Amino acid sequence: MTLFTWEQKFLEGRGTVEFGKSNPRDFFGVPVCELPFGCFSPILQYAGQINPVIANWGVRAAYKFTSEITAQVGVWRSDANYPYSTGWTASEQGPQSNTYLANVTYRTDPQQDRYAKNYELLFFYNTASHKDFNSPGPILSGPYKGSSGIYVGGKQVVWHPDGDIAGTPGPFSLSVFGNFASSFSQHNAAGLESTGTLGLTAKGLLKSRPYDTVSARVSYTRNTASEQNFLEQTNLALGGTGYNVGRNEYAVQVDANIIVTPSVIVSPYIVRTFNTNSWLMPYTTTKPRNGIAYGILATILFDKMLGLSGN
Repeated sequence: MTLFTWEQKFLEGRGTVEFGKSNPRDFFGVPVCELPFGCFSPILQYAGQINPVIANWGVRAAYKFTSEITAQVGVWRSDANYPYSTGWTASEQGPQSNTYLANVTYRTDPQQDRYAKNYELLFFYNTASHKDFNSPGPILSGPYKGSSGIYVGGKQVVWHPDGDIAGTPGPFSLSVFGNFASSFSQHNAAGLESTGTLGLTAKGLLKSRPYDTVSARVSYTRNTASEQNFLEQTNLALGGTGYNVGRNEYAVQVDANIIVTPSVIVSPYIVRTFNTNSWLMPYTTTKPRNGIAYGILATILFDKMLGLSGN
């Protein structure tokens, strides 16, 4: 269970206060692409400790200035034992911290706006003490107190073959999406200075399947100077001849969402990396190589299958 909260609205529904067990990703840093893991920034997960899926104690307050513009703030308890903790254990061990979040969103209703828009500006700060580098090991610095940064994301429908004619039957549309995340410090737990994604989504390519989507995107990650220094020193310490990969890694991805039934979604994907670095596996003298990853994800909506959710 990732959501168990008490929510109270006030000022004729413009204001909201919510408290309980939840995940900040339900309200902050909401993915702008059809395959969320493909455009989620590791900076939010590691530096901001906004861990996906896991629920923890949190409180948020939101105010809707207009039907499109909303501002909200929130604070959540963070568990450094992720992914080895569910957030529901009675006796949590390991370092704990708080994540403070503030955002402003601009979202229009797709039922009212044929060129639907979804934009978000987010600031985060996590209070955890951390080492200078992403991975623990013999070459460490710090600890440093807290990590902060910024996230900007957006998605907008940009084209319909039938133009701006309301009520036309054609389901096909093209949307542009993208995001950018950056840490305010070179000394952060993610070991990343910035990440970014830019892509295009085609929806309803087949009239008989109006909700299926196909997306293509390019993305990049940039290591901090501290992380780069760590990778270089680790390579030499392990007897390597030197680490000479740049700080930027790039990827190209194509994926799709196929609605098999209202409760089952299948998502095939393929990713090609370029200038691959050792960020995920620093303790090796082997030079990283570019490669291809592919797979199929299946999402089963048990609540919808059992009739426990709305439309």
